[in-house]
Amino acid sequence: SLGATETQTIFKVVLPTALPGIISAVLLAISRVIGESAALIYTMGTAISDNPEILQPATTLAVQIWSIMSGEQPNFELASAISIIILVVVLSLNILVKAITTRLNRKWEA
Repeated sequence: SLGATETQTIFKVVLPTALPGIISAVLLAISRVIGESAALIYTMGTAISDNPEILQPATTLAVQIWSIMSGEQPNFELASAISIIILVVVLSLNILVKAITTRLNRKWEA
């Protein structure tokens, strides 16, 4: 390391090298989320209901957030709660996929 501390190495070498990749990943993720939400809003129509039933038309959570926020009085609390639900579901699925991938990689390498 030629005399540099771990902190210096991280801030002077690792972060500057990784920053373009991090920024690209964030921008791609944001654009994907925006793109998917817009397509859902245009294709789902107005099947938004406060009392969902199994045999009735339904909506996605992204469209539900858009509907809540585009009304006369946007409900920030409800939109935030739905956003957290989406975040938890996506994070849980990502963790599950990572765990399964790790387990399968160990199994295949053994």
